[in-house]
Amino acid sequence: MSFVSGFIIANTAVYLASDQQRYDVISNQSNPFTVAGTRPAQFAGQSVKTTLDGAYTELGNAGRTLNAGMTVYDNAIVLYYNFQYFGADKHFGKKVKNSYVPATIMSMDLNFDNEPDYCLELQCSTQTNRYAINPVRFDFVPYVRMGLAMKEDGTRHTYGIGICAPKGHFEMTETSFADFGQFEYDIRDYSKEEGPLILNGGSVRQIVTSNHSNGTITTDKTSYIILGGRLSMKAFNPGTHNNRQHANRHCAVNVIGGDIEKLTLSGCYREDANVHADNPHCYMNGGKLKLVAGGGQEKIDGDVTFKIDHAIIKEFYGGGIN
Repeated sequence: MSFVSGFIIANTAVYLASDQQRYDVISNQSNPFTVAGTRPAQFAGQSVKTTLDGAYTELGNAGRTLNAGMTVYDNAIVLYYNFQYFGADKHFGKKVKNSYVPATIMSMDLNFDNEPDYCLELQCSTQTNRYAINPVRFDFVPYVRMGLAMKEDGTRHTYGIGICAPKGHFEMTETSFADFGQFEYDIRDYSKEEGPLILNGGSVRQIVTSNHSNGTITTDKTSYIILGGRLSMKAFNPGTHNNRQHANRHCAVNVIGGDIEKLTLSGCYREDANVHADNPHCYMNGGKLKLVAGGGQEKIDGDVTFKIDHAIIKEFYGGGIN
């Protein structure tokens, strides 16, 4: 089928709803809208799935999704209810035919007010392990901590999003939101496919690369990074934080907007980290930044290049800050 909205044009769309009766859904008696507390078996001629893995499986079984060249812009998982996903130490999205399925996750807008009706409430795992997330693009959807939707039960645990490891393309658009305490990208244990990291929405307090034992391999799967839009970021310091043997490739960083407190082109966590010889480069065409510098604590073996069209920068250091 062909699915078209103001935000995505996809070859295949799968609809996703909770299999539980809920009170926090739209109530409208006229077809094809659902009545509050019920789940439709079909929408727009398509079956409505009740699990996230099931939605990915249906996309994968369509066949086209696994062909070379398929991207997150070709498939859509459309929320037809608020959907809760408790990872419980599972991968985010099912592996289909030995391949991970790329998709955009978005909400319906049944009352046509240009606001997403539903949200994805997520907890990746119950432990500190990192779990793979399919190549994904969050668009027109709040992507929130499950703790915001759960009653307090006396536990000491925080029901947060957790740390998910992107497998290839990862994107937050300006019409999406997520709150990440720590975001980890290009983790070699999971990142088998090359793809960009695009953050145009949400809040990120710390961003790092490696968290695994295979520290002799250079992270090299992130093709480029875009920071902008409605992004709020405490610190952009791309580098390892726990394994000094891990070296990081410095891909192109493009700042096109957002509010970033501190940006350096190497990590600020391990001054003794191994160095990968390359030339860090950053292009700025917007954004509000308090501090910008070439190097953090991690050393750089190469030339640093900044090309700034316009941006609001309080402090700028072409070299390092440590």
